[in-house]
Amino acid sequence: MTDERTPAGPSRARTFGPALLAYPIATALTGAHFWGDSVDYAEGALDGNHFWDFGHLFWRPLGWLLGQALLPLTPSLGAADERAGMLMLLLAVCWLAGLGSLLFLRGLLAEAGIRPWPADLAALAFLVSQTFLNYAQTASSYVPGLCCLLLGCYLLARAARRPEGSGRTAVWAGLALACALGFWFPYVWALPAAGLLPPLLGGIDRARVRLTVVTTIACAAGVALTNAAALAAQGVWTAEGALAWVKASQHGITGIAGFPRMVFGLARSFVYLGEDGTLYRRYLGKDPINPVTLLDLVKASLWQIGLFYLFLGGLVLGLARSGRGRRLLVVLAVAAAPTLAFAVAWQGGDMERYLPLYPFLFLALAGLFGGERVPRWCQGLAVAFFAVAAAWNAPALARPVLERRHQELSARAGELVPHIRPGSRVFTVNDEVAFLRRNYPLNPLGHRLPMYGVVEPGKTALAPWRTWMRKRVLDTWERGGDVWVTRRVLSPTPRPEWLWVDDQATDLRWAHVHGFFNNLETVEAVGGEDGYVRLAPTEANRALLKAPRARFALGPPLTSSEAAVAAEGEASGIPPSGRPISPGPSRRPAAGRDERCAAGWPTRPS
Repeated sequence: MTDERTPAGPSRARTFGPALLAYPIATALTGAHFWGDSVDYAEGALDGNHFWDFGHLFWRPLGWLLGQALLPLTPSLGAADERAGMLMLLLAVCWLAGLGSLLFLRGLLAEAGIRPWPADLAALAFLVSQTFLNYAQTASSYVPGLCCLLLGCYLLARAARRPEGSGRTAVWAGLALACALGFWFPYVWALPAAGLLPPLLGGIDRARVRLTVVTTIACAAGVALTNAAALAAQGVWTAEGALAWVKASQHGITGIAGFPRMVFGLARSFVYLGEDGTLYRRYLGKDPINPVTLLDLVKASLWQIGLFYLFLGGLVLGLARSGRGRRLLVVLAVAAAPTLAFAVAWQGGDMERYLPLYPFLFLALAGLFGGERVPRWCQGLAVAFFAVAAAWNAPALARPVLERRHQELSARAGELVPHIRPGSRVFTVNDEVAFLRRNYPLNPLGHRLPMYGVVEPGKTALAPWRTWMRKRVLDTWERGGDVWVTRRVLSPTPRPEWLWVDDQATDLRWAHVHGFFNNLETVEAVGGEDGYVRLAPTEANRALLKAPRARFALGPPLTSSEAAVAAEGEASGIPPSGRPISPGPSRRPAAGRDERCAAGWPTRPS
C-alpha cells in the first residue's frame, strides 16, 4: 500500500480539510425526510418509556443526562416544549456524530494507505449516501453508533501500522466498538470485520493478532459491563429476565422479512427510491386492483437498483485483480455476510439496516478508486452510481422541498385538530398527515393528532384484525372520545397513490377494510375529498359492532377457521400483535425500522 499517514501540519489539513468543508455545506442545504423513531427516543428520555432499550441502550440515558444540564436553555433556541427541546439536543449530538463519522472515515482511509484523491472521492460518496445524510440530521442513534464504529476502525488501522506498543490504542478501539453497540446493537455484525483490519491491512504477525485479541477483550468487557448495569438498574437478575429484555427490543414486530426486501433495502440505503417499494410489492404480490408490470418497475427505479448491483459487481471484479484489493474484499465480505443475513431475517427494507457495512464498503470503494490495475469501467460504474445517488437524494432531502411539504401537511392537520377531543383516535390508511408527528417532530401540531394505522405492518390476518378493529372503536367511545377515519376507507377501490397493496400472500384485502367501515354511520366530515369523517357513536353503530355475528356483517364473511380465531381473540381481548390495547398514542419505538407503523403503512415493502 502507498504510505499516506496523518501527520501534523499541511498533510493533516489536506487529509481532513475537504471533509470539514463539505459536511457543513451538505447539511446546510439538506435536511431529514425521515426521522425514524426520533420522537420516541426524545419522549423516552423525558418520561422513562423504554429507557433501557437493549437495541439502543445508551441513547435515552444520554438524552436524559443532556436534558439535566441543557434542557432549560432550549426555549431560547425556539423549542416549543420539553419534547422539542430534547429533540434539539439529540439532533445536535447526531449532527456532531455525523461530522465525526466523516472525519474518522477519512482518517481510516489515510491509515489504510489510500492516496488523497481516491480517499476524498470515497468520503464524498459516503457523505451523499441517503442513510447517512438523512440520519445525521435526526434524533436517532444510528449515526452516533456509526461514529463510534468508525472511530474503532480508525484506531485499529492506526495501530496496525505501528503494532508495537499499541496495546492502549487497541483497548480504546475496543471500547469505541462497545459504544457503537450501545447506541445500536446491530453494529455487532461489523465486529468480525473490524477485528480483521490489523492483520489484513498491516500483515499477519503476532503483534497485529495481539491487537485484535486485546480489542476483542476490551469490546466484550465494555458490552458486558454496560448491559449488566442496565439489567441491574431494572432489577433483572436472572437469565430468563435478561433474555426477555433482549426479546422486548423487537417490540412485537414479526413477519417483515424476506430476500426481496433485502435486495430493495440494500440499494435504498444509498439512493432515494421514494415510494417505489409499493410498486415492487404490487408486482410480486400480483395486486389485482392496481397491477404493476415489469416495464412500470423499469420506468420507476429498477434501473437505479440495477445500476447499484452493477456497481457492486464492478467493485468485486475490480478489487479482485490485486492482492490489496482481495484483502479489502475479504473484510467487506466478513461484514456483509451477517449483515445481509440479518436483513433477510428481519425488516430488510429499512435503509439503516445496512449501516454496519458502511466502513468496509467505503474502504473498498476507496481501494477501487486508488487501485492501479483496476479497469476503468469498474471505477466508472462506481462514479455513475454515486452521481445518480447524489442527483436523486439532493431533491428528496433539499430543505425547500421539505419545508414545502411541511407546510402542506400542517395545513391539512390544522383543519382536523380543532375537532379532536381528548381521548379521540384517528384511523388512517397511508395518510401523509401522520408524517407530521414523526418526520416534523419539532412542530407541536402533529403531536395533537392521535393517528393510528387501520392496519399495522406484519399484522394482516383477517380474522383477528376484524376483532381488534371493533374493539378499538368501541374502546375509544367508552373512554368518551371520538373515532375519526380517513375517507379513503369509504372508497370501493384504493387509488394507486394511497400505497395500498392487495397482496395475495395475505388474507386481508381492501374489500374487508372498506366493508368494515362502509356500513357504519358518520356524522361529521372535515378536510375535503381526502379528509376525515367521524363515526357516529349511535346505538345502531354500537349494536352492529357488538353483535355476535358483526364480523360477518362488516365485510366479506369469514371461513370457519377464521371465525374460530376471531372468537378466541374476542374472548381474550388481545389484538393481533399480542399486546393489550393501549388507550394512548403508539409508543412503539420501531417506526424507524418500518416507518409505516404509527401512521397506517402496512403495505410498503421497504
